[in-house]
Amino acid sequence: MKRNIFYFDNESFKYLSSVQRGIRFDPNIEERNKESWDKSAQQSWKLIRYITGDSKNKPLRPHFVKSTNAINEARRMITQLSQPLAEITQLIHHNMSVLERHNEILRNANETLDEMKNKLYVPVIGLESTTLNQPVTVCAERKCCEVYTIGEKNVFHYKQRCHDPCYLRGVPKDIIGAAELIDCWAMNGTSTCTQCMCDFKVHMHVYYLTKPVEKQEVDENIQRNITSKEDLIKSKQQVIRDIEVKHSELHNEHQVVVEICAKFAHFLQNNAITPFSDSYKEYIEYLIN
Repeated sequence: MKRNIFYFDNESFKYLSSVQRGIRFDPNIEERNKESWDKSAQQSWKLIRYITGDSKNKPLRPHFVKSTNAINEARRMITQLSQPLAEITQLIHHNMSVLERHNEILRNANETLDEMKNKLYVPVIGLESTTLNQPVTVCAERKCCEVYTIGEKNVFHYKQRCHDPCYLRGVPKDIIGAAELIDCWAMNGTSTCTQCMCDFKVHMHVYYLTKPVEKQEVDENIQRNITSKEDLIKSKQQVIRDIEVKHSELHNEHQVVVEICAKFAHFLQNNAITPFSDSYKEYIEYLIN
């Protein structure tokens, strides 16, 4: 039998409780419960010796509860990161696909000078922002928003508008989980939003709305310097090189995201007490499907 396995029987406790209430049992039942009590007592002493140590074994090292709390918090944060990381990956792939298609169009193009000038751009996915006069209560939970890579940074698109517009006053702007939001109409007097079923603590007031748009990055210097077919060919080659550089940058970003997910999963697999289910793969498949 393993040293760290201990067996306890609760039947004797039930028996003692009944006796205290004046219930009488058959002598055979009394004897069986006595045996159960003795075995449980032996197991208790075995557990104590296992913890405190004996002549053959060292005592157990104390476990610091703060370490467990830190691991649990890390687990919670890493689990929540699965969705935005997967959405970042989706956006990267979307941008890469757009670049690849446009690159192919440029390589195979054989139009006139004016027609080709209109195709000399680098396509990118961006976010268009609209300023609002009245705030909107939006949900910032991962399932209710999307993440877009704009230039050098990631931008959130809050697609779930839970109260549009919201007339609640005194709510801090762009602060997730503001206490005042519990009084928002969408919460209906509870701590849960009736529109998205998320906790009020993942909501916030915004004074702008965003929507994803496809943009074209055009180099004006290239456009001005095109005066002949030869200039056009050179300019087309330059745009193709720009597209390939952009594609390479996105590929590197994707590698970084995948490595981060792998490190997170490896950390929890080795440190978490309870089994860790890496949801990144499942969410990527969900986005693809």
